[in-house]
Amino acid sequence: MQRGTARIALLRPDARRWLLLLGIAAGTWALKVAGLAVSAAAVLTTVPWAAVIIGFLLVQVSIALQVLPGGAGLAEVGLLGALAAAGVDVGAAAAVVLIYRAASWLVPSVLGWFVYGVQIHVIRPLPHLHRPVHQPAAG
Repeated sequence: MQRGTARIALLRPDARRWLLLLGIAAGTWALKVAGLAVSAAAVLTTVPWAAVIIGFLLVQVSIALQVLPGGAGLAEVGLLGALAAAGVDVGAAAAVVLIYRAASWLVPSVLGWFVYGVQIHVIRPLPHLHRPVHQPAAG
């Protein structure tokens, strides 16, 4: 019982660890907003910062809803709507959305599945971690 309690206590970060975790989370969001801004800059002459930030937040909300994995569909529509509402041409906004979602969701997903496939087919399982399940003898 004490061992279980001690292990659960490890999951409770202290104040310094919370600050570190919040800093990492804020940093990843800042990098994702920067990625969206770079996607917009690749297509548009000026980056509509308010639309980029609102669009990014809409993407995050759609991902949190988990209707489809990665917010697919809802994220794109929300981002496209935010850009179009800011006065960006719909064709240019669609290009921004395609570039951003391909770079932030599609490519990492495909690479992840590729790495997973390599791991399960090329790398041998570790015997001490992958023991066969013993089934009771029929009889």
